[in-house]
Amino acid sequence: ISDIHGNVDALQVVLDDIDARGVDQVLCLGDIVGYGPDPCSCLDLVRQRCQWALMGNHDFAVLYEPTSFNASAEASAFWTRTQFENNPDPQIRRQRWEFLGNLRIREHYEGALCVHASPRRPINEYIFPDDVIIHDTSATEQLLQVYRQHGGSVIAATEAPDEIVHTKGIIGGTEIGDGVYSVDALVEKPALEDAPSNLAIVGRYILDNSVFDYLAGERSGAGGEIQITDAIASLIGKSPVHARRLEGFHADTGNPGGMLEAAIHVAKQDPSLAGIVKRALAE
Repeated sequence: ISDIHGNVDALQVVLDDIDARGVDQVLCLGDIVGYGPDPCSCLDLVRQRCQWALMGNHDFAVLYEPTSFNASAEASAFWTRTQFENNPDPQIRRQRWEFLGNLRIREHYEGALCVHASPRRPINEYIFPDDVIIHDTSATEQLLQVYRQHGGSVIAATEAPDEIVHTKGIIGGTEIGDGVYSVDALVEKPALEDAPSNLAIVGRYILDNSVFDYLAGERSGAGGEIQITDAIASLIGKSPVHARRLEGFHADTGNPGGMLEAAIHVAKQDPSLAGIVKRALAE
């Protein structure tokens, strides 16, 4: 669980659902407090229920100082401090402050590095998506539709122009339904003549747990990097692997052209901006 932000009602609903599913371990990836009206109750529940918790940037702000926060987030951090200090029981105050101060900034767990933000700056670096996907049916739901039918792992995909195939993870396989492929090959950044298709992997996945066993071995792949494509490929023949060609708008914002394309598309959907975009494109 993560980004609770002082919302005890939402936290309790989530914990009730966790209990109903028989989950035996709960981990918290940070931002227990911030914004919401019940920081103390949320902190107490995380203390009771979570095996461990990480420090988020809002937790850090309450403990130290809010930096690069907007006005409401900064005010919330100072207000949360007063809620901690207003408890009349000195032992409870001390326990809460100690728990907050002892939150970890990173944790290795079953082959995965867990952080609130990024591996480089685990408390307060935002990571924005390379792939923007917009459709009435979300990318995740499109993958889940395939997973519910076939199980195993499901990879999101789009068709890539020939000139960028060598920059992508490429899927080989057989189309078994409308936009659904049974995957028999995954190749990271192939030359165009070696690519099994032009169906490129997009950064959305449903993954079998054994993917993380492979990643834990830290095997180097294309470019000397550890590639998730190689980890998924290791499952082929052992566990079902399918790809779903996504429906909807897609832009790769990892490059300036894709970022511009995404910004224009989103702006055109906003009535207050659509006219401005139309005039700018006409000039």
